[in-house]
Amino acid sequence: LLVQQEIQNVPSLAELASLRLAFAVRLREAETFRPEGHSPSLHAAQFQVVVTLNDTRRGSAGFGDFLWLVIPVYDDRYPIPPEYVAQDFAMTQGKLIYNPGGAAVGLKAMRIDEWQSVDCDLRPWLEAALQSAWAKGYLPHSRDRADYRVAHLNLGWEVPGLNRVSMEVRGLSLRPRLLPVGPRSVDSSP
Repeated sequence: LLVQQEIQNVPSLAELASLRLAFAVRLREAETFRPEGHSPSLHAAQFQVVVTLNDTRRGSAGFGDFLWLVIPVYDDRYPIPPEYVAQDFAMTQGKLIYNPGGAAVGLKAMRIDEWQSVDCDLRPWLEAALQSAWAKGYLPHSRDRADYRVAHLNLGWEVPGLNRVSMEVRGLSLRPRLLPVGPRSVDSSP
């Protein structure tokens, strides 16, 4: 169950000084049922906030290509969701998933009915994701940061197992801050 929004008119990665993601979450319910055949690697309940970094330059050979940046909020297999960088094997097979882990954005183990706040700059993670993608052979058609923009945000549950889960979210915002524009100083030292 995902809620998704397309994001338009976002500055390119080359123009961003920062991209602040802020929200608060509260786990309301978390019960995992483990019938015969249950496999944690296949049947996990995960709540995450995801943005896509897309090549949005029309005319580019890679126009429309993208990677996933995942902010993992909850995963019933771990107290704090770990880092995960790998190829997506789901519907968009072949795209890079870059997940810096819950601790990287300040999350602690989720407890029922306790609010946690996230307020982090996604710009360094977008840069790390892009560098990882290029190093692994993804997004081969452009190495220009000006071609890449955040184009979608989604949040919600991936629950392929038997779970009863509920999460409350409030105050979701994604705010860009641009790099200064204007005359640049020239270093004339040898």
